[in-house]
Amino acid sequence: MTAQQRRVSGIRRSLGLGLTLVGGAWYALRWLPSLDFGLPAWQTTSLAGLVAAATGITLLLPVRRRVSLGTFLVAVGVVAAASWVRLPVQPPQTPALRVAAINLQFSEADPAELREELAALDPDVLVLAEVDPAVVDDLVQALPRLELASPTPTGADSGTAVLLARTLTGSSTVRSTETSEPAGHQQPLVETPGLSVQAVHTQAPTTPDAWQSDLDRLDRVAAERRQPLIMVGDFNASADHPGFRQLAEGGTECRDTLLGSPTWPAPVPYVRIDHIVIFGGSCGAAGSFGVSGTDHRGIWADVTLD
Repeated sequence: MTAQQRRVSGIRRSLGLGLTLVGGAWYALRWLPSLDFGLPAWQTTSLAGLVAAATGITLLLPVRRRVSLGTFLVAVGVVAAASWVRLPVQPPQTPALRVAAINLQFSEADPAELREELAALDPDVLVLAEVDPAVVDDLVQALPRLELASPTPTGADSGTAVLLARTLTGSSTVRSTETSEPAGHQQPLVETPGLSVQAVHTQAPTTPDAWQSDLDRLDRVAAERRQPLIMVGDFNASADHPGFRQLAEGGTECRDTLLGSPTWPAPVPYVRIDHIVIFGGSCGAAGSFGVSGTDHRGIWADVTLD
């Protein structure tokens, strides 16, 4: 080996070791408690750390460059495909409920597109975040099968609404309306015979204590459930955040792909922070949809209750 080759080999090993260590530490962030400002944002990029570590390991392998490159490309492809490979869907044994949700970004979502998308989905359960009463009234008129089952939304910045199919609301009651401080997002819990629906719009992780408090409260709601429970909406958290993983541990998250298609920030989202989680049931088909004017993609899923 010439001096030039030894120098190149040394640089390659140093780079490989650095990428492996940095990438591994980066990916490990997803297991740290999200209590410091900035950490939740880094946690959402943990897959990039996994790719960096895979690149580093590839550089350390004593193989020909073309084989190393092939290994690296395969690793990157596997990671990327996890966001696109669709999950197989089993036909439901009993009639399914279709659940949908979208954050309307201060009710700025295009009303015509919103009506069109929701009419095509024809949901039985619909959760709207950052919605004002006028938008709810418009949708109830456009989707006559649905009615408002939660208190009137407080306004476009904090309002959250649960709309249910009239067949589900014969004797529905609103057990409580929780708010998260200081933003004051409504998070109503609606109970009907045989089903509870917890609408979700947690505080953003820019206020870590309030955000974690919201996730902890939702965890308690799941632990105290007495019947099938659907949690749906804007969790402001992804599967990279320990708080969300703990919350979803006892349930099933409905996803259309292995990792779930990203929902924020639209129109080119990179992270999934909107979720449908079922406790006491199973998921069928699922997907997402886009509406102009909001930075969230909407989500939907067919769920079957136990």
